[in-house]
Amino acid sequence: IRDSVIVVFRPSDIRVFKKVTNDDNVFKATVKDVEFLGLITRLHLRIKTWDVIADVWTSTSESYRKNEEVYVVFPPEWGIVYQYPKEGLMLEVLGE
Repeated sequence: IRDSVIVVFRPSDIRVFKKVTNDDNVFKATVKDVEFLGLITRLHLRIKTWDVIADVWTSTSESYRKNEEVYVVFPPEWGIVYQYPKEGLMLEVLGE
C-alpha cells in the first residue's frame, strides 16, 4: 500500500519569472494581488485552481501587476514532504 503525501513550499522558496524558464516544475500563473511589505513583495498567484503565495525581494523584484501572467517555479530541493493526514487535509488544517 502506498502512502499519500503532501508537498509544501515556503513562500520565500517559490521563484517567479516574467518569461518562461527551462527549470523543472514550471507553471503558468496569474497575479491576483501584489502586497508591498517593505523588503518583501508578496504575490498572490493563481495556477489553474490553486492559490499560491510567493514572497520576492522588493529590491530585486520586477514590478508585478494584477492580472499579469507569470511563470512560477517550485524548486524540488526546497519542497517539504508530509504524510497526508488520515482524517483528511481540511480537518487537519482547520482543526475541527
